[in-house]
Amino acid sequence: MKFPNVVLKLLFLLSIICSHISCKEDPVDPPQPSTIQLAFEDASCTETWLKVTLTDGNEPRTITITRDGQTVLTARMTANDTTLIDTSLLPKRSYTYLAVRLNNNSPVDTSPPLQVTTMDTT
Repeated sequence: MKFPNVVLKLLFLLSIICSHISCKEDPVDPPQPSTIQLAFEDASCTETWLKVTLTDGNEPRTITITRDGQTVLTARMTANDTTLIDTSLLPKRSYTYLAVRLNNNSPVDTSPPLQVTTMDTT
């Protein structure tokens, strides 16, 4: 009669272990809001004005701005926001900008992509 008791005990232990493993879930952290924002302010035929905002006062404050995947500016921001002018653009053309926050030349946060279209010449 010892055999059924051993089997029952093993089944009981196995069910406890399985239920403990299967019920355990890793908590999912909600996505953190970006600490760097990029906004369109204005455009002409060959220039565009962009506003860069850091939504916190924390370091690092080094940023880079890319246009269509190419870096057009790397700078250290001393204020929480600033307006940048990108020049030498072509008329009636769309560009995609990103603002990236850097720490030791490595990206730590990125703004959502911003699509900007310059005006036509007529």
